Amino acid sequence: MDFISNLIFCYHTIIASEDLLIEAAMRSDGALEDYFRAHLAEEEGHARWLAEDLASVGIDVEKTRIPVEAVEMVGSVYYMVFHVDPRALLGYMQALEREEWPLMAQWEAEHPASLLRTLKHHAEHDPAHARELKRIIATLDAGQQALVEQTRQKTVHYLERALCP
Repeated sequence: MDFISNLIFCYHTIIASEDLLIEAAMRSDGALEDYFRAHLAEEEGHARWLAEDLASVGIDVEKTRIPVEAVEMVGSVYYMVFHVDPRALLGYMQALEREEWPLMAQWEAEHPASLLRTLKHHAEHDPAHARELKRIIATLDAGQQALVEQTRQKTVHYLERALCP
């Protein structure tokens, strides 16, 4: 899969992020609700940013095919949040929030800066998000942590299918 196709996959997952965070916050309370609401504020508008980045190289992402892996990955998390436990969203987030972005320098050498704006933002902010996420997960009991890990593993599975076929 090429770089543009990967960004299209990312767009089709990011558009669900705000709704997932809203729903998880509404189904939570206390520190977890606060965490989801704060993260929602941090992620707001990122789908639009990525759409604009893709438009800078002539891609109208609204007219692209929705990757089945994006639907499966996000759909599985929706199910977990709606029907099991909103804490499951933490596993999805853990799979997506990167502590390191080792390919950023390579991408910068290969692609125009206009295409990388959203990725660069995440490369700068995700390490702190990943550390905060680890702190939140550490406060959960063993059963809740197992649920988070289950969701993280399933998300990684979908990411690997989508981005590394």
